[in-house]
Amino acid sequence: MSRIIEIKESHLNKWSAIKEFVQLRPDVICYALLDESEVSGLVLADTNRVHFIHVNPEVRRGGVARTLLEYVTRNLSTGKMRAVVEPDNLVAVQSFLSCGFRIIGFDVTWKDNRYLMEYDNVWRMTSPDPDTYMKQDFIDMAEKMYVIESVPVRII
Repeated sequence: MSRIIEIKESHLNKWSAIKEFVQLRPDVICYALLDESEVSGLVLADTNRVHFIHVNPEVRRGGVARTLLEYVTRNLSTGKMRAVVEPDNLVAVQSFLSCGFRIIGFDVTWKDNRYLMEYDNVWRMTSPDPDTYMKQDFIDMAEKMYVIESVPVRII
């Protein structure tokens, strides 16, 4: 059975580069997807950015990245969440797109002009005619919702 856990900085000794990254950025949280006792994937994120995601090569294309991305967008995001993704990494680009991220431009600070991708968890009615399309908008919205625990909701 798979489960997502937070890995505290003190337990990142196995991954020295990740530990150093987390030490330099105190807001970043490391989550791991455990399958039995093995780490299937890791994600480093804060409330507005996915900094890093890695999936064990032995379990790639098994939904690990999607599970981790959905978890951080549901549990960390306070509005918009961004990620910078290499355009040549088509699997990563597709993983982010399938989780609701969209390409909004290029991050030109990288030599290869990486994609700047954004996830916006604020629901907005996209239909021009509310009477006709509101039902479909609510169905689309409901498909993206997950209930983990009861929390206060702020209505915008």
